[in-house]
Amino acid sequence: METSEMIADIGSQLAALGTTVRAEQEKRYMKSAMRHHGVAVPQLREFARQYRQQFELNDADQCVALAAPLWQSEWFEERSLAILFCAGEAEELTPLQVTNLFEDWLQDIRGWAHLDSLCIEVIGKIGRNHKELWPRVFSWRLNGHMWTRRASLISLMQVVRDGSVDRDQLRATCADLSGEKEFFIRKAIGWILREGVRKELSGIDDIIVALGPKLSPLSLREAIRRYPVDKQAEIKRLIVDQ
Repeated sequence: METSEMIADIGSQLAALGTTVRAEQEKRYMKSAMRHHGVAVPQLREFARQYRQQFELNDADQCVALAAPLWQSEWFEERSLAILFCAGEAEELTPLQVTNLFEDWLQDIRGWAHLDSLCIEVIGKIGRNHKELWPRVFSWRLNGHMWTRRASLISLMQVVRDGSVDRDQLRATCADLSGEKEFFIRKAIGWILREGVRKELSGIDDIIVALGPKLSPLSLREAIRRYPVDKQAEIKRLIVDQ
């Protein structure tokens, strides 16, 4: 089947899977300007798995070749599938795909759902396997596009979770973005630090305390939320005493 035929086939199948009610709910919840079929995330993941199996999309080049035109779609779920197809081969992707394709996708993103999925399931895995990508990710914190700045944080999620994150990059990215007024940046700072707490990342207490005076109330509240109450009080005390 030609790529154009596969794109049309995917659109037809997603339209059959979705519901109008769910589509309207998703648009409201995400404040989305895209068109929605109304397909639930578990259904979409299973669809991606079965489609790859059916058409033997089992290498990175094939998945990227199908993902690229899917990303041009006006339908939310088709863009989501583009990410899922790439995620299925993320271990085989390289920084070249990030600079030649995914950076363009980042600039085209207008919401957290696609941003977080692309960063955690694709870019973060590439960076984990190819450490030479991290300086490029670090540079995104200065980008004029708010969602690309958020990507400089969320792309670190994989390596925060496995403990291999560069602590200096984590701290510097949070510090440089700490003055942001954008809710989704402030929230991302708190989330990435909270994930470090959840995974008991070595040195995370020191990072939060060092950043504390710069963090917005939202970022700090989110960062320490997983600590016991007495530990939260201790962290706040150490921040004030600096």
